[in-house]
Amino acid sequence: MGIQVLRTIIEAGNLIVESQNKGAFLLESYLDIAPEETAGSWSKASFAWLALMLFTGKDILSSLETLPQNPRRFDPSNLRRKILLVWDQRAKPESRFTLPLILVHCLMPDFATVAITRFMLIVFRYAQPLLISKILQLLAANALCGQSYELSSTIVIISTVVYIGQALNRLEIMTKAALVELIYENTLNAPSTTHKDYSAVTLMSTDVDALEDFSEMFHESWAQVLEVIVGMILLAQQIGWFCIVPLPMIYGCSHMTRYVARNLRPKQLIWNKATQDRINRIVSVVSKVKIIKMLGLTNAVKSQVSNLRQAEIGASKDMRWVSVLANASANALGLFTPPVTIVLFAAVGSTKLDAETAYTTLAVLTMVTHPANMIMTIVPRAISSLASSQRIQDFISKPHFQDIRLHQECLVGATSVDANSQVAVEFKDVELTLAGSTKPTLANVNLRIDRGSVVICTGSTGVGKSILGLAVAGEVVPHKGSISTISKRTGLCTQSPWLPGQSISETIQGSSRISALHDDAWYQQVLDACCIDNDILLNPAARDAGIGHARLSGGQRQRVALARAVYQRHDVLILDDPFSALDQRTQERVTGNLLGPDGLLKKSHTTVFLITNATRAFSFADKILLLKDSRIQFDDDYNSFHAYSGTLAETFENDDKAEPDDQKNAQLDSIEKSKLAAKDDQSYIDSRSGDMSAYRYYLRSVGVTNMLALLTCTALFSFFSIFPQYWIKWWTEAGTGKDVFYVLGYLLSATIAWAATSGTLWVNFIKLAPRSGAVLHSNLLSTILGAPLSYFNHDIGSIVNKFSQDIKLIDRDLPSALAALCTQIFKILMQCSLLLANQRLLVFTLPIYCLLIYAVQKVYLRTSRQLRYLELESKSAVYSSFLETVEGLVTIRVFGWQQAYLERNTRSLDLSQRACYLFLSLQRWLNVTLDLAVAFIAIIVISLAVFCSTEDASADVGIALNMVLVTNTTLLRLIGSWTTLEVSVGAAARLKELEDRVPNEEDCAVETIVPRDWPPAGSLTLKGVRVSYGTRTVLENVDLDVQAGKKVFICGETGSGKSTLIMALLRLCQVQRGSIQVDGVEISQASPSIIRERCFIAVPQDAFNQPDQSLRDNLDTLDHHSAQEIKQALQKLHLWSHFQGANSGLENDEEDSRVLALPLSFFSPLSMGQTQLLSLACAMLKVRYHVRKGRKPIILLDEPAANLDEDYESLSSTIIEEEFTEKGHTVLMITHSSRDLKERVRAGKDVVIRTRNGTMSVVAAGE
Repeated sequence: MGIQVLRTIIEAGNLIVESQNKGAFLLESYLDIAPEETAGSWSKASFAWLALMLFTGKDILSSLETLPQNPRRFDPSNLRRKILLVWDQRAKPESRFTLPLILVHCLMPDFATVAITRFMLIVFRYAQPLLISKILQLLAANALCGQSYELSSTIVIISTVVYIGQALNRLEIMTKAALVELIYENTLNAPSTTHKDYSAVTLMSTDVDALEDFSEMFHESWAQVLEVIVGMILLAQQIGWFCIVPLPMIYGCSHMTRYVARNLRPKQLIWNKATQDRINRIVSVVSKVKIIKMLGLTNAVKSQVSNLRQAEIGASKDMRWVSVLANASANALGLFTPPVTIVLFAAVGSTKLDAETAYTTLAVLTMVTHPANMIMTIVPRAISSLASSQRIQDFISKPHFQDIRLHQECLVGATSVDANSQVAVEFKDVELTLAGSTKPTLANVNLRIDRGSVVICTGSTGVGKSILGLAVAGEVVPHKGSISTISKRTGLCTQSPWLPGQSISETIQGSSRISALHDDAWYQQVLDACCIDNDILLNPAARDAGIGHARLSGGQRQRVALARAVYQRHDVLILDDPFSALDQRTQERVTGNLLGPDGLLKKSHTTVFLITNATRAFSFADKILLLKDSRIQFDDDYNSFHAYSGTLAETFENDDKAEPDDQKNAQLDSIEKSKLAAKDDQSYIDSRSGDMSAYRYYLRSVGVTNMLALLTCTALFSFFSIFPQYWIKWWTEAGTGKDVFYVLGYLLSATIAWAATSGTLWVNFIKLAPRSGAVLHSNLLSTILGAPLSYFNHDIGSIVNKFSQDIKLIDRDLPSALAALCTQIFKILMQCSLLLANQRLLVFTLPIYCLLIYAVQKVYLRTSRQLRYLELESKSAVYSSFLETVEGLVTIRVFGWQQAYLERNTRSLDLSQRACYLFLSLQRWLNVTLDLAVAFIAIIVISLAVFCSTEDASADVGIALNMVLVTNTTLLRLIGSWTTLEVSVGAAARLKELEDRVPNEEDCAVETIVPRDWPPAGSLTLKGVRVSYGTRTVLENVDLDVQAGKKVFICGETGSGKSTLIMALLRLCQVQRGSIQVDGVEISQASPSIIRERCFIAVPQDAFNQPDQSLRDNLDTLDHHSAQEIKQALQKLHLWSHFQGANSGLENDEEDSRVLALPLSFFSPLSMGQTQLLSLACAMLKVRYHVRKGRKPIILLDEPAANLDEDYESLSSTIIEEEFTEKGHTVLMITHSSRDLKERVRAGKDVVIRTRNGTMSVVAAGE
């Protein structure tokens, strides 16, 4: 006996020790371990490890960084390695189940754990109807003997057993992490394309979200089938052969499930594709919003995105109708099976229907119909998930990028390469053909580039210079021939440089910033050589400020990209026209600093492949390549080229000394605005709560009629689905002869309940959700496109997140959560009424119970709301990671930064997963707490029934126990739907907050009614204009009087105020003082949209092309011109032949319309110069339309010849002269070209203005 006691004490001590938290005993290096991993066994079972966050969570939940770590098994990098290993070993060819099976194989241990816990849940769940049967038998027999007391005690103990596994949470987190990492890995390895493919953004959000519940559906499928079988056995024991009654109904409803299975997947694919098209369009618009505003295309783009949204809603309605039919069929099974079974038993059975049989049968029928229902609802969810799985699988199954350049070390002993070779790059019989094109861009290319040499590649616009450069970098795979290189460490600076949303120092140093390659001395040399210190940064502190998407001018962006390429010290460097946006003085300084005899690249023996038509750089070349007619026409040194070409263009004259950069002030001002915006966002985060303003905002989008219909349907369903419990009590207590009355009443209640729940589905899916989604998306789109330009200094990922994640919540979660909440509120009221009506003594426990539930929900909602907000906001970083990778894929890959960006995405994903996992754990804590609370009520009911009951109380106890059985589920669903509603309304609140906080450009104007033909002439007057960025003045006291029909050339160094003037004219920056008038009308009094659409026609330096739109839509967005007019404009700019080759063999009119209807992505890619000419063609068409309306808009040209060769530059100047100047239009043209100033300025007619130190001076005036 003593040994037994001692053993018990030791085991109890071990249990106590094991249950203690281990966090206090960890070594310092392990302090960041997740709190769940250090928690004791009881703490894990009861989720007590969440207590610190629940009750002292304000500081912990203040930001993502303060959230506790996730368990180590959730590490995205480990999951990526595991799923990649399994994916590489997959069976081929793939089937539609390949990816789901790979997920199961990859996460097999966790799947097995869930299977065990799910089986235990079945055992405990089916103890509930047995409990009811035993209790009613006790009451009927009045058997209050010792055995009965013992049985009663056992029943009470069983009633308190609660077990719900956390394993499903873990599987959901791990599934999402593995899939996102798999998609990102394949994004980094995607082949290079001319047009950006943003499909990965939709896949990692919408499609991965659809697969988050894959593990739950997987286990519920087999578990629900098992539950149906067990339920049928229990039902047979209860009512004999009548147990087969539910089977025909299950069979009938399964036919609808088969219909759903046939139709759901294609409709889901269409919906997802429509969502992807809209998101891709949003990304394109947000990244080019400055150009869109300059072009006056805001309303046109808004219309295009709205049309895509309407198409998406239309596609969703097809899917929603199928869901309505599927859910209506499943609900019919649950609502009609109990009355039909009870009615048949009462009518045909040999025994009278009593309380014990009725209520036990109802409880068991619930255990049969509910899993059958779940199977039928899982089918459409599974099919929808398979559609998303197929989209992800198709994406990751695409061929990967392969750099097939040969490393020369591998060619030692070959014919022309030896170990001492001085050749850096060699092409042998190479043919380069772009994807989708049958005609080679370059053919029979044989080229040798020596180590440490400077090779300049020149040629006409569109001849293939950039393609050749990308082939040197390994990004274009040769169709024929071979390319060998001394090193695959290649640097790249493109014509349109990609810069991530990082600080300038992080952008230039890239991954070397945190590695051993970091070199401060070299970094400073690069800054000096590229004129970064003297031009872009005012002080060292600004060096660490984010670049953003609208803070640097084109020339400044080029120099940062150039500095990045130089800093990496790669063996081979490709520079694709890196000086096109620089003024002459800056060009000469940068070129000399890099390529001169003492230049950085010369001293470091870097092999340079420079693509340019700027002849001033030719003297630095060791070799010059001239491309013409898809071949290398000339390959020799500078002197030979001079003789070959006959003459070189004159070098540009030296401009004056460097001047201060107005964009420096813009940058710093943007930084300050971003900080203020961040503070606003943080204050919003801190103050957010479930206030009624967000609900009012959402309900206005729903509509009064839809809301009233929803309330009516949910109230009717709640009443008529629960009232039959009391109806059966009256039936069992009634005498014989009244069965028909009770049968008809029971069936009528079921019919009304089914009609009501079907009406709820119809209102929710077909009326409410599409309307609210359309209204709120329209509000968001209007807010974003109407925002001032300074707003877009925000991270693009946060904007896209609102259009993706927030709109997804509003479309798919919020309407269902609203309907569920209404239903659960009405149901809980009915259930409590019945419970109290049959066990009146529960009134004394009700206040305690209500206080407990109130405290639980208050703590839960406060914490869960904060966690869900953090989760939504954390996804912005993941969005940004994907967007930056897609936009800068070529640059990232050429520089070899894949691993660094992979690790950055992993960090962003891990932070996002922290809030998600804590939220899911919090839901499990709620389940346990409510289960214990409901068990408390059940114990009281059972105790009252056993110890205080009378002989005729069995019906009342049956009702009470059935109510307890369903009350727990209702409570869980009530608070769950309440939380989902709070979270989803949080998405609407974010949109409302954005709408309230971000000003609209159109609201800033005191609009003057301008004539329909304004401007009739095009005269321009500036009086005392002052423009400032923050506290620094950029333009001061500018006076300018331009008569109608004049051409004005604006010159000056990069960033000296030229672009600021254009921005002020287009009302894209604020004029602090002075006035700007066009034909006597003050533009500050006119709508910005009218200014940009009618008053000015801008041709910005960066074009806005829409690859997914037709050629016509790219040129004539508002459809003002005939096909013949558009064709003539393209012919005049020598572009029609480029597009005409796509079709042949058609009649002229038919061919023209066919060509113009094709998407721009269908044609061979346009070079940068051709893209600029396409923008000029668009401006020509706009001007012709306005002329027909009697207007004379002013033409604003920003470096229209920056990317053009000599021939195309001459063509561009001729078009400007013929189409604009000779027809009486006022033209303002920014230029760095001395050729424009020497050859294009008409003496005595045109005006030349120089910007300097914030002022403008006229250096040549016309008459």
